[in-house]
Amino acid sequence: MKILKLEISNVRGIPHLIIEPNGKSLVVYGANGVGKSAVIDAIDFLLTGKIARLLGEGTDDVSLKKHGPHIDKVEDASNVYVRASIKVHGVTTPIEIFRCMTNPNELVYDNKYSEVLTPLLDVLNRGQHVFTRREVLKLITAKSSDRSLAIGKILKLENLEEKRKALVSVKNFFSSEAKNAKANLGVVQGNINIITGLQKFDKTSVLKFINEQRVKLGSTVLEVLASETLKENVTRVAINEASVDKKSLLERATNLNVESLSSILSGVPKANKTLIEHLREIKSDPEAEWNVKRFEFTKNGKQLIRDSGECPLCDHQWLPGELELKLQSRIEAQKNRQNSIEENANYIKEAAKQVLMRIDQLAEASKPIGKNEEALLNDTIKRCVSAMGEWRKTIEKIIDVMSNPFEKYIPEDFEDDKFERLYSPSEIQAELPVFVEQMQTIFPEATPEQIAWDNLTKLEEQLKNLEETTLKFNKASVISTQATTLHDSFVSARDGILENLYLKIKDRFVTLYKQMHGDDEAEFEANFEAKDKALNMNVDFYGRGFHPPHALHSEGHQDSMGVCLFLALSEHLNTGLIDLITLDDVVTSVDAGHRRSFCDVLVKNFSNQQFIITTHETAWANQLKSSGVVQSKQMLKFYNWDVSSGPRIHYEADMWTRIDEDLQNDDVSAASAKLRRGMEEFLRYVCHSLKAPVPYSLEDSGGLGDFISPAIGRYNDLLKKAKESSRSWGKDDITASLNEIGELNKTIFENFNSESASVNKAVHFNQWASFTKQDFQPVVEAYKSLYSKVFSCENESCQSVLYLSGSPVAPEALRCKCGNTNWNLTKK
Repeated sequence: MKILKLEISNVRGIPHLIIEPNGKSLVVYGANGVGKSAVIDAIDFLLTGKIARLLGEGTDDVSLKKHGPHIDKVEDASNVYVRASIKVHGVTTPIEIFRCMTNPNELVYDNKYSEVLTPLLDVLNRGQHVFTRREVLKLITAKSSDRSLAIGKILKLENLEEKRKALVSVKNFFSSEAKNAKANLGVVQGNINIITGLQKFDKTSVLKFINEQRVKLGSTVLEVLASETLKENVTRVAINEASVDKKSLLERATNLNVESLSSILSGVPKANKTLIEHLREIKSDPEAEWNVKRFEFTKNGKQLIRDSGECPLCDHQWLPGELELKLQSRIEAQKNRQNSIEENANYIKEAAKQVLMRIDQLAEASKPIGKNEEALLNDTIKRCVSAMGEWRKTIEKIIDVMSNPFEKYIPEDFEDDKFERLYSPSEIQAELPVFVEQMQTIFPEATPEQIAWDNLTKLEEQLKNLEETTLKFNKASVISTQATTLHDSFVSARDGILENLYLKIKDRFVTLYKQMHGDDEAEFEANFEAKDKALNMNVDFYGRGFHPPHALHSEGHQDSMGVCLFLALSEHLNTGLIDLITLDDVVTSVDAGHRRSFCDVLVKNFSNQQFIITTHETAWANQLKSSGVVQSKQMLKFYNWDVSSGPRIHYEADMWTRIDEDLQNDDVSAASAKLRRGMEEFLRYVCHSLKAPVPYSLEDSGGLGDFISPAIGRYNDLLKKAKESSRSWGKDDITASLNEIGELNKTIFENFNSESASVNKAVHFNQWASFTKQDFQPVVEAYKSLYSKVFSCENESCQSVLYLSGSPVAPEALRCKCGNTNWNLTKK
């Protein structure tokens, strides 16, 4: 796809503009603030329905609706639109496309072109056709995660990310189901522990306990733990509900004394101290407390971000993935402290559950109290039962607080001495021995058979629950494992494919960069490493190891890397689909010499692409023209921008058109200045292309006279070598053609020498007033002949400056970009 004609109406700083690139590259140049980038914004809006410059971090108060239209048309979006005529592969006729600010999500075009335009729009929606200074920074100087996001957006990897997110959601859902099933299983196992008196659930120990009860009842032992066979061949025994198992009562009371509890509470003080330190630190810092309070909200909000990048809370538009990255950064900053708090709180909670189980075990052994009036009236028993009830409530409160320490934990309530009393109240410790003694005195001893039957009866129901919850847990675990395996396999496959993709892009990136900087970095290499959701990028620094691009390389080199990486990505995506690339002021820090090399990179590698390039550097605009990236007619100069009328424009703004305009106005001085400055830059590039020796200048400056003689001298020398080469090969027809060129150029040089002296006089002295248009016109023609007939290809579709291949001391050929000029300089 290429743009043939573009109409911009009231977009950003342009009230109205029609541009006709005719499918060719276009350069828009001029000073800062004259509306150049508005052309890029208009193309961006037309092709995507968005303006990338108005999206992303730092644009909270900026919107397409408010800041996309010209400032005078914000309230009337019906006249804010972009229209284009485009050329598409496989379609012989131009296609018109249109987008209006009243409905930015709709691209209007003839439905008969839907089939051919759909894949193009899919690529265009990635926004990869627009490259700006901001994107240079994203690709080169950004954090690894930001770079991965930027490249992922260009490569449309958000589809992979959507699938990964879906798999994460599935994995997390079934992981949660398995966690809940495990918790339910733990409750049932705890109930069995209460009956059996075990401190830790173990099937072998439970089966052993059951068989002990069966033996007491005169039955055989079981090999398998199963509810349906628990009472098999066991004779029912009458139960005296007012009797107690005094041995079990004593054991369970002993499990609650200080010595027994110390085994499960030994690590609690340290965990509690760490917890207090963290929480007091947070409470003393309002920002930290705020981040903690919104931690869960941030995690949940991250999952709700729309694919389009809109905030789920306020609908503010972000670039896809940017808000997610910002929230993830916030989560990462809080995660370590959050994990420490949760780990210590969970440790305390699990210890509390162990104490709670032991309290419940004693309560289970003390159930006969309700069947004995004397026990109900016994003050010692009543005090102990009441104290255990309060103790149980305290332990439950600890478990509840530790389930949400940020909201419920009050450090002052859990200081060490208070905290230890919460776990093991001294009044309970004093009452327990007396309580056991009173129970053993009041209640009759239950027979072994009664105890055994009662235990089997209670366990029968719990084993049924155990079997059901175990089945659910096993099923949930299998599904959770499968979901995790599916997710991990997907991520592994994705990473493998991306590594290969990044390798291909890396190789092309290195090739392009070496073409641009081969004079000083011929051995340049780069390493790309995809890790999790980040892309680490390190580049060679003159054989001194690999480092991040912005660690040692200059800003200009970083700009070069950004452009080369973008072009490598664009080439990977666009082949056969999009032939359009817009570059918005992307070589700000690249020096003049490497800008020329960049022009060569574009011509050599992307000759079929249509570039829309903006720059405030007139010199680089001329380099783009001289090198053949754009033709003279595709130079568009913006100047004297006004908020109401927009920029003034020189279309077909090459120097010859502007010089002719000055001469029409009899302004010879202005025409002469333009001629001098334009030819100075042109001949500077000619000397570079021909590898002509020029006088050394400390500032790399030099005037027109410094480049004319070396350029002409080098040209004549190469023409002479070409004739000698053709004669050595016996190419008489080529020799004759070169002789003819020499005679034509001799006339041009003679005419040039006779007229060129007038230029400086007109520019530097007041005698310019004596020059008329008729006086100065021959000067212009002399320079124009030098420009277009000697040093440039005369083919209208090429017009590139002739360049020398080989080294200055061993030249091989003199060529133009299209091959119309191709002089062999190597003798037989």
